Amino acid sequence: MAKLPAFRTLRKDDGENDGEIAPRTDSTVLYHQETELYRLATLALIEKIRRSNDEEIQELGRSIQESNSLSEAVQKALELK
Repeated sequence: MAKLPAFRTLRKDDGENDGEIAPRTDSTVLYHQETELYRLATLALIEKIRRSNDEEIQELGRSIQESNSLSEAVQKALELK
């Protein structure tokens, strides 16, 4: 995963760039890291579906239906065969 920059450019209220640099907050960095993890997991899930036969897709569907959250469903799906 690519490392996020530690700084971002501030924007004025009118949306123009004022050229100042502001440190990213920990929560912003964590949000972007989590977003990247979901993106990569989604791509892995799509690739798994592409390579699956009909029986494996049925099993994948069952594991998704039995999950309590999206992240749990993706994790279960990626653990199948």
